[in-house]
Amino acid sequence: MNFARLAILSALVATTSVSATKCTLFGNVTLFWGTVEDTPTTAIPLGFGTGPTDAEGNVLLATSEGVPAETFGVFVCGTANPSGGGGGGSGTAGPSTMLSLIGQPGPGFSGNCLTASGLDTSNITISLQSCINGITNTPEASQQWQVTLNGTTLDSLVFLGDQSNSVLPFGSAFNYVPSLVGPDAADGDYVSLDFSPGAVTPSETAEGLLVNFV
Repeated sequence: MNFARLAILSALVATTSVSATKCTLFGNVTLFWGTVEDTPTTAIPLGFGTGPTDAEGNVLLATSEGVPAETFGVFVCGTANPSGGGGGGSGTAGPSTMLSLIGQPGPGFSGNCLTASGLDTSNITISLQSCINGITNTPEASQQWQVTLNGTTLDSLVFLGDQSNSVLPFGSAFNYVPSLVGPDAADGDYVSLDFSPGAVTPSETAEGLLVNFV
């Protein structure tokens, strides 16, 4: 993660938590599965080229070894700026977090967003669907994500869903547990989310969705 991006993010909003009405392109990313201690060479790339499909024929987000990385845009819809570290009492600044839409490139970003197939359920899948509120408006719950800028090469991505209409601060617990479903993490395993309130606190060692700013 480029520290210049942290300065850009701080310039976008000055408040600690914002419920935004407009979303602004922050940067382009590729998607991975792994931990924030990974790099693009050690994490597992994710994409839609070789994934399985759902009942409606939508290709699911899945592992895609050997396939050229797909690029997506992160549209920032609100931020929480760094503050004191979570629970340790050290006073160290924590990472910035961003309420985001993840959009597919195309002319003007063609209007497709990472979309969860459900909310309060299990085996929620992720596909590319039309952006329900448009690419520049505050996202609908099924397209609401949060990025944590860890200051590392890869930054964590979690599904926010209907947990909140605004960005949650660093250290918050999230409601959707990610996993890979399939026989082989090398290719074709799809990403699944299970609703379990408060079960996910992103950490350096927890596996999950990642973004790499490119």
